Amino acid sequence: KNRIGPGGAKLIAKALTVNKVLRTLDLANNNIQDEGAEAIAKALKINGALTILNLKGAWLKSEGIDALMDGIRDNNKTRLTSLTIDRTPFGVLGQIDIDRELLRNQQNRKLRGEAEVEAEVEAEAKAEAEAEAEPEA
Repeated sequence: KNRIGPGGAKLIAKALTVNKVLRTLDLANNNIQDEGAEAIAKALKINGALTILNLKGAWLKSEGIDALMDGIRDNNKTRLTSLTIDRTPFGVLGQIDIDRELLRNQQNRKLRGEAEVEAEVEAEAKAEAEAEAEPEA
């Protein structure tokens, strides 16, 4: 437990919006609450690299979980295949919904072709790097 809290989760989320290599993020037993989950969710709309996200014991309620699900749904380039959440107001049925959404992501990636998704993510990262390297006018 690192005692990251909602503020720390916001900083991590900001980093996730530009990070293209991190595959696993373990925030288990950190009290990030809904506020932190909502920030992570916004990053999930952009981040296509993360495959495993552990939020076990993160003190999430329905607002935070809903935001995370929206973040996953809104990113058609996501690689997220594992999202661990416990002690939620959704209980077992909520975890089933989460698992269904992650399975849908895996199936979409297979339908589109892993190589196609990888090429899109790499092209996007290259374009961003080039944009950052250009001097401001």
